[in-house]
Amino acid sequence: MEPKEILEKLGVLKKGHFLLTSGNHSDTYFEKYRILSNPYYLHKLLEFSFDFIDKIDFDVIIGPFTGGALIAEILGLVKNKRTIFAEKDKEGFVIRRDFGISYPVKALIVDDVITTGGSVKKVISAAKDIAEIRGILVLIDRREEKEEFPYPFYSIYKEKVKIYSPSECPLCKGNIPLLKPGGKT
Repeated sequence: MEPKEILEKLGVLKKGHFLLTSGNHSDTYFEKYRILSNPYYLHKLLEFSFDFIDKIDFDVIIGPFTGGALIAEILGLVKNKRTIFAEKDKEGFVIRRDFGISYPVKALIVDDVITTGGSVKKVISAAKDIAEIRGILVLIDRREEKEEFPYPFYSIYKEKVKIYSPSECPLCKGNIPLLKPGGKT
């Protein structure tokens, strides 16, 4: 099965009118917890990244809590690597736990879905004092405009998705009901 087939099988790919975490709107949403809660298929998706990962020299995998941390754990198990998770704080992410790891380390940053790159940048910032970043891996790249990172970057599934500010959203103008997916209420 190809990545898109796995995502479709699990109902990850959604079409409609969605409110994103950023506050912007989109006609496409990725229900990431449908894949993150299914370790078998998450592992199958991660297999598509092994050629990329195997070319990178790294000691630990760092992911933001929760989605990226779940990916880090599965990948760490498969690749026999230690994992670290970054937690949200008022200004972004912070690495505050004692992981019993000697620093500095060579690190692979992982995340679930990249829309603007903000979450990945915050994890990189949180890790800057303890790690030398060697690469970035994401499950889904939904960026409309691709920002380059100064590290090798790989996404398992890419789909360029239109993102609208609420004031310019054609779906709002068409009176299509706005859905607040995920954990939002």
